[in-house]
Amino acid sequence: MPPPDVVGPNSVVTKVHTAKNERIRSGDPVVEIAGRPLFALNLPFTLYRDILGGMEGPDVVAVQKALRALGYSPSRSGKLDLQTQQALGRFYRDRGYQAPVDSEASDKAKVARDGLEQAEAAYRAATKPQGAPTATPEEGQEPNPTQPTVAEAKEQLAEARRQLAKTEVLAGPSLPRAEVMLLPKNGGTVTALRVKVGTTLKAGDEPVAELDGAPVYISAVVDSEQVSLLRVGMQGSVFDDATGVEAQAAISSVGTKQAVDSTTGAAGYQVAFAFTSSSMDASADRSVRVTIPVAASAQPVLAVPVTAVSSRPDGTTFVTLDNEQSGTQEIGVRTGQVAGGWVEIKPEVLDQVAEGDLVVVGVSGSGLSGTE
Repeated sequence: MPPPDVVGPNSVVTKVHTAKNERIRSGDPVVEIAGRPLFALNLPFTLYRDILGGMEGPDVVAVQKALRALGYSPSRSGKLDLQTQQALGRFYRDRGYQAPVDSEASDKAKVARDGLEQAEAAYRAATKPQGAPTATPEEGQEPNPTQPTVAEAKEQLAEARRQLAKTEVLAGPSLPRAEVMLLPKNGGTVTALRVKVGTTLKAGDEPVAELDGAPVYISAVVDSEQVSLLRVGMQGSVFDDATGVEAQAAISSVGTKQAVDSTTGAAGYQVAFAFTSSSMDASADRSVRVTIPVAASAQPVLAVPVTAVSSRPDGTTFVTLDNEQSGTQEIGVRTGQVAGGWVEIKPEVLDQVAEGDLVVVGVSGSGLSGTE
């Protein structure tokens, strides 16, 4: 949801920084509204006020923590002090924007800088070595009764420095709540984008984008023979037949009771895999092929090259036989152990695949013996 302060007749989307299926992480700009960014930040709660220079509170602590997580160096004071403002300013600049400042406070800071210059000049004059005293002033020279003593000039200089420090913080970068949206701890993938350039945000309950904050994972169902070979932590590879993308994953959990997969309707043991490399684009109910190398069987098994096995949208797998007389034919199979680039197969219908049959590997028409 956009922050309440960002909606209204002038809240026109001028740029969209993300797209469907893209991953949003803390610090990413999501959209630009009337030329100003809307950042996603990992915070424990939605900002409840504009955070201005000198303010302190739990919201400032949360923002400082978020900035540190992004590699910046704010203070740990719980106050929007000069060090935190410098970090905030760099955060904005690194993303192509200028952090907002208060123009009236900037004017006051300029006056304070001029006052400091005057105080420094007065202190230098008060501490300047004087010539030897004379009985009478030089011709045309009059005493200056308003010139401060050294002690007075020193105190005035200290006060001018305090005033400048105070006004510089008030004039420094701030963080409007209208420029921050709450992001789940682990980020999220955009499942739907509800705005485009030109959209006017009229209501605070209209989402800018919908996110799936859960980490991407793979779920599979295996039979009793396969589950006995699997252990948590075992490494494997994931292949998406539709896109040709390959990634690495590890088993994160192995079911101990039989269950029915809600997507395919297959009965077996539920096995979950977590990506150990960059995860694939999230897409619910999408089928991929997972290969987990295990120890070789002591008994001969029917096997084919791993590249000969393909998967259907419903999660089932098959091999394609290449027969000179009848042409190609898809045969449903269940996969088993994997070793040396080969995978054990068990035809869904007994004897549909036999030792010596040719299977298609990669390019249609190429054949390899399916027996190991």
